[in-house]
Amino acid sequence: MYKRRLIMKIWIFLILAIFLNIYSISVYAIVTDKIVAIVNNRIILNSDIKKFLFFLQQQKENSTDFFKENILREKVIRKLILENILLDKAEDLNITVTDAQVDQVIENIALQKKISLIELKNNILFTNKNSFFKYDDYRNNIKKALIIQILQENELYKNINITEKDINHFFSYFLEEQNKHKKINVSYIFIPFLDKNIKNNVYNTQFLSESIIKKINNGYRYEDLYRKCIKNNNFFLARNLSWISFFDLQKKFSNSLNIIKKGDILGPFLEKNGFYILKIHDIETPKKNIITECHLQQFFMPFSPIIKNEIIKKNIFHIYKKLKKGIYNFNYVVKNFSNHKNISNKKGDLGWILYDALDNNVKKIVIHLKNNKITSPIQSNIGWHIFKKLNERKVNTCYLIEKNKAYNILLKYKITTAREQWIKELVRLSYVSIIQ
Repeated sequence: MYKRRLIMKIWIFLILAIFLNIYSISVYAIVTDKIVAIVNNRIILNSDIKKFLFFLQQQKENSTDFFKENILREKVIRKLILENILLDKAEDLNITVTDAQVDQVIENIALQKKISLIELKNNILFTNKNSFFKYDDYRNNIKKALIIQILQENELYKNINITEKDINHFFSYFLEEQNKHKKINVSYIFIPFLDKNIKNNVYNTQFLSESIIKKINNGYRYEDLYRKCIKNNNFFLARNLSWISFFDLQKKFSNSLNIIKKGDILGPFLEKNGFYILKIHDIETPKKNIITECHLQQFFMPFSPIIKNEIIKKNIFHIYKKLKKGIYNFNYVVKNFSNHKNISNKKGDLGWILYDALDNNVKKIVIHLKNNKITSPIQSNIGWHIFKKLNERKVNTCYLIEKNKAYNILLKYKITTAREQWIKELVRLSYVSIIQ
């Protein structure tokens, strides 16, 4: 009996000793892990900074040179403060991501690195010699990045409005910039200064250069003069610049050069030692691929789990008859009878669509439809449609590609500007305290 009590006391002592030891280690860890900053109701710890740096190192393909870069502690703190402000905002808006979404991102990361998920996990664990960064920390960072991405897309894109006028205005500037790099096949004839007397130099040579241009404009062939200059270069010089960009041509001769076309005679241009006369032989032209688009408006009645298809069909044909008789106009029907909120809000406007992008049954009908005429009701796999053809146009797909590039540049600029303003306002409304 005594022995049993003694053994029990020893066990209790050992358990208490182990518990106290674990508790003291935990308390020590908490005490040594200092609070660096407070953001609203969140805290940033010293260990958060270490984990963040380690996470960035993983993104840099485990490069040992990463820590040789001049990453200042203050920059990391600012990054974490902003991250916490954005996570607070996402929490207010109930934005969450699932484990499946996080797993998908991690799978994509492993795929990009051309390694398996197990290898990715091992790389993270084995690179961290101090064991302060666990795989769960890696997943958590991915999760936070996803939440912030969803938040920014929701908050920024809804406030970005790019009109057709905006696109066309920027596109004209975009084309102007592109035209500067258009290649031009050009040659020149150089007329050096005739007189050593400085006063008469420019005047006399310019007079001769302008006389040559008048002679060419009156029918004398530039090519004949060019060949004579090539054969006898004692006085005039002739050179072929071959293919040169319009931008380089401006830099070399005159910034005032604007619209040029094949066959133009330009000049004379004054340079250091004389005047230049240019001939534009050819201009690089983009390839053309002409396609036909139509501008459509639609009235749509989707299939319903509670209304039979026969009833939907009967209703849309009833509306169609009233449209044909002129009792209803198309805009009125879209606004008042559409069961699809998005279609109703956009007044049924589908914008410009390639004929080839339409369903075959729709294409067969719409392609022969005259402007401002409507189709009879058409059934698709999602419901019933009546289309109105507003217009038709032929478009160069190369032009569309360039216009799309201009749109993307404009969108990126507007999003960047909006993001800066949005973040500035979020920071202003947040409580931030950095603890030295």
